[in-house]
Amino acid sequence: MEIWAPWETSVHARELIGPNIEDIPVGNDQHPAQEPPTDDPEPDYGGTWLGPLTCVRVVRRSRPDMSALPHVWEAVEAFLDCSPNCSLTQAAAFGSMRLLRGISARSGAMTTLDPFYKQAQFSGAMQHAAARGDLEMVRWLLNFQPGGLVTKAVEQAARNGQLEVLRWLKQHHDQVFWGANELRYAIDGNHGVVARWLQENTRPPTKLKAMDFAAANGNLELVQWLFEVRQEASSTAAAKAAKGGYFDMLKWMDRHSLCKYQGVPVEDAAAAGHLKIVKWLHKSGVGIATPRAIDNAAAHGHLEVVKWLHRKKEYGCTLVAMDDAAMNGHLEMRSEGCTMDAAVNASRNEHMEILQWFFRFYPRMIHREKVIVFAKRYNYYLMDWLHRNYQASGERTLLAEINSSFYLTPPETEVLDT
Repeated sequence: MEIWAPWETSVHARELIGPNIEDIPVGNDQHPAQEPPTDDPEPDYGGTWLGPLTCVRVVRRSRPDMSALPHVWEAVEAFLDCSPNCSLTQAAAFGSMRLLRGISARSGAMTTLDPFYKQAQFSGAMQHAAARGDLEMVRWLLNFQPGGLVTKAVEQAARNGQLEVLRWLKQHHDQVFWGANELRYAIDGNHGVVARWLQENTRPPTKLKAMDFAAANGNLELVQWLFEVRQEASSTAAAKAAKGGYFDMLKWMDRHSLCKYQGVPVEDAAAAGHLKIVKWLHKSGVGIATPRAIDNAAAHGHLEVVKWLHRKKEYGCTLVAMDDAAMNGHLEMRSEGCTMDAAVNASRNEHMEILQWFFRFYPRMIHREKVIVFAKRYNYYLMDWLHRNYQASGERTLLAEINSSFYLTPPETEVLDT
């Protein structure tokens, strides 16, 4: 009896064997591949609306003795195949034209769907196809549902820079509401070529507030284009540029009076650690001094920014600075005051060195009950350290609370072979 190789999953089989699986024999090291008997044609065992599954066909090849039992293969295939439950949107997200054609084959069932649900499925499928730039699928979907609305698909094509899809829709489909958000999406996706095409070939609204997106992406050329061609200006674009550290853009905005609408808060640049921009904002007079500047810099561990701001009397800070620094593990930020939440924040994020520092220098600033609650919930090693610390300090009340819920069972660790 001829022996054939074990089967693969359907995906692996397609990768290894290819689409014409019947044309290629399979085998293994012990039993070389042989051509199947020519006088034993492949039985017609039914199959789903997608045709026989690849994995089932591979298995059938390994069991030629069962070729006379088509009902067995039908049962196996019906059990394995979940594609009849696949929606239009899911098939498009998977990128499978085969699934979409299968859905078309059972389109009679889709005619009974609620029209709003059907449109939602079509819209979702179109968004996936347009975002990938899959023009073949876009054309197929529009042929499948000619009256479907594609506004969201146009936005996704613009966001992902799929100019070919946009051009085709402009030429062949009259159900597109041009001039809504597609230009803003193109700028948000940092696609200047698409943005210029949309400006020239559609009628986008005059006020889109798109400069904020271009500034956040650091695209000075696009910011200049919006300012010169579309006459756009934004009161918050300079803050986006400062937060992103785009110094050249910020200076260009200042020269064109885009920083003077309501000023530029220093806190965003401080949070990102852009000391050069912080200094420039302070010196130029367009920066807005707020206590959150030091708080944000401390929370993100930017010590040099904290030191510089601390020397300027305009920038105060709050107790939040130390609390957030402790939460994020920045022990070097300990020059300011804090609340009792600082140690709690440190324990919550398992920053042991900060908690030890508080126990050593400022034990009265520790909300001990809260620390214990977090330790009991999240961290065995922190509980172990607290147990030893309180045992040494002789605080029997809190030690009893720890012991009541503390089990000396360390986390599972990998056992190495000796």
